[in-house]
Amino acid sequence: MARHAPPSPATIAAVRRVLARAGDELRAIDPDMAETDPRLWADMLEGEADGDPFALIDRLIVSALDYEADAEAVQHRRTDLASRRDRFIAHAERRRKIARDLLAEADIRSLERPEYTASLAPGRPHVVPTLPAEQLPERFQRVSYEANRLALGDALTAGEPDTPAEWSNPPLVLTVRSR
Repeated sequence: MARHAPPSPATIAAVRRVLARAGDELRAIDPDMAETDPRLWADMLEGEADGDPFALIDRLIVSALDYEADAEAVQHRRTDLASRRDRFIAHAERRRKIARDLLAEADIRSLERPEYTASLAPGRPHVVPTLPAEQLPERFQRVSYEANRLALGDALTAGEPDTPAEWSNPPLVLTVRSR
């Protein structure tokens, strides 16, 4: 790990000011931070870690990487559970359709059992347009508009006059590469 030259007193003062604001932000995001990460919490209160503000930055970034890994694992699990849920719903729908068809074929309108009562009744009709959407009269169409940001960006890049957009101020981006 590369070591940095000792920070100047002005740098340390600036870091302490930033840390004070960051501590407030972290407490707003994670009120239980003192319990979930006591070492980082103590470092935030002191304003530095082992007398080295870079050590605190290291801990913050490693902590962020840990949270990102946790978030990725949760997302993976959610995706897996969602696909399982979809399969279960499809299995249930197929079984209900078969049961409905069997009851209809046997002309049974109601079936009482200890666990359930199944009954057949006419469903509610739904609207089926007889023309493609673009051929329907205007009062039967729903139109939504949204900005084409790609086209606007291309126009700004090309320097087209009177483009109804502008570039935002770019935010600072922290890029972290981990091994």
